[in-house]
Amino acid sequence: MRKKWFFGLGLLAILALPFALAYFLVEGSLNRTYTLPEESLPVDGSPGQVARGEHLVTALLGCTDCHGPDLGGKMLYDDALFGQIAGSNLTGGSGGVGAAYSDLDWSALSATDWTTRAIH
Repeated sequence: MRKKWFFGLGLLAILALPFALAYFLVEGSLNRTYTLPEESLPVDGSPGQVARGEHLVTALLGCTDCHGPDLGGKMLYDDALFGQIAGSNLTGGSGGVGAAYSDLDWSALSATDWTTRAIH
């Protein structure tokens, strides 16, 4: 009878170990805290800066994937059962959050790798 108990407990431990390991690895990455740079990039609106910003937004950071080609927001998912997920309006116009962001905020956002982060 004892052999059955030891066999059962051993089998349970072998089966539970991968799940416990996966849980702790995922939990650790979800609770990670990131520190963003506290330096602000000077923004003067020169043609070179505008071109570089456009390149960052479209090619490198992929902002237009979620926020639309004009950064005015984009509906990502619309389902009656699960709800809606939309990329926010980043422009400085009506309904946009861009006017409320400082140069420091934009610098921190551009230094973040959004391909591995949650929707913002």
